[in-house]
Amino acid sequence: NLDNSIMPIVINGSGTVTGLSAGGISNANAVASAAMPAGSILQVVQAFKSDYYTRTSDSTATDIPGLTQDITLTSASNKVFAMANIQISCGGNYGGHVLHLVRGSTKIAQATDAGSRTVGTLSVSQGDTYARSHVINYVDTPGAGTHTYRIQDQDNDGTNNAIYINATQSTTDASHKQRSTSTLILMEIAV
Repeated sequence: NLDNSIMPIVINGSGTVTGLSAGGISNANAVASAAMPAGSILQVVQAFKSDYYTRTSDSTATDIPGLTQDITLTSASNKVFAMANIQISCGGNYGGHVLHLVRGSTKIAQATDAGSRTVGTLSVSQGDTYARSHVINYVDTPGAGTHTYRIQDQDNDGTNNAIYINATQSTTDASHKQRSTSTLILMEIAV
């Protein structure tokens, strides 16, 4: 005896499939979105910076060109895992720079304010003449819609400390003066 409640799955000559119940495979998703478990990565987008950039002393937080990326969430409750790896050298003998992770116009992942100290997402020490990796990892819950994330640089005390992105402090053409790349990667995480 065949159970009449079981419908056979048929692959039609037109490439369509019949016999699937509601919530099965759709044209848009190999696995229905509702079936993606919490913690699943739903999308990955990247800003990749391969060119050189320098900025002299300025206490205003300013975007680093090429390290800006948009992401549109598929659900308002999902999270964004922001990861940045920025190659930096910094001149000067005193002070340094701070970098900020920014969503829209809001600085996020910031240190707790402490008196007159400059706060940011990470700090860059002066006198580091060779480019070193500076990493940001942060899980954000921005809500529905499209969100723009960026990395900003700020001289923490205006003492003429230049910052160099993807390059050594000296930019003369020599084999020991390296060039490198930086990235900003955003991943939408299912909740």
